[in-house]
Amino acid sequence: MKTNFINKIALSIFASFFCYQLYINAQEINNTNAVKSDTTWKYLGPPRPGMTPLRFPPDSLLANNNGFWHGSPMFSPDLKEMYWSKYTIYPTYNRTELVFVKYENFNWTSMQYITFGNLNYSENNPFFSFSGDTLYFQSQRPDGFIFRVTRSTSGWSQPVPLNLSKKVR
Repeated sequence: MKTNFINKIALSIFASFFCYQLYINAQEINNTNAVKSDTTWKYLGPPRPGMTPLRFPPDSLLANNNGFWHGSPMFSPDLKEMYWSKYTIYPTYNRTELVFVKYENFNWTSMQYITFGNLNYSENNPFFSFSGDTLYFQSQRPDGFIFRVTRSTSGWSQPVPLNLSKKVR
């Protein structure tokens, strides 16, 4: 009986804390949207979404007969680059290829293929490190399954396979 009472109190405290956290998060989202509503921030194309849902992505990145998006977009930590895999349809085969856009001079660039990509293999699932200087991705290249590239002032490095061998005990 006593345990039941303690569980009810704990559940009540947890529910109150959870609701409070939702309220705080909603306030932070409102404050963030207010800060980013200035003219220095540009969504992937006008108009910037508000309370009315809008289609994502803009028309310039929509699917066509040659290919379509595959997987989720990955934004760099500074939100000035977006990487994703594009499913490309060729006459005799299909594959995924890594592409990106950049935010430069208050506009997003057109879609480009990554410089370290290898169009002989399907590549997919780009993922940034927290610092933004390393990008991981999946590839069907030999000698690996997951690769990483690091960014320097001169650009991205050559892909290096990760050694993900199982530890045997």
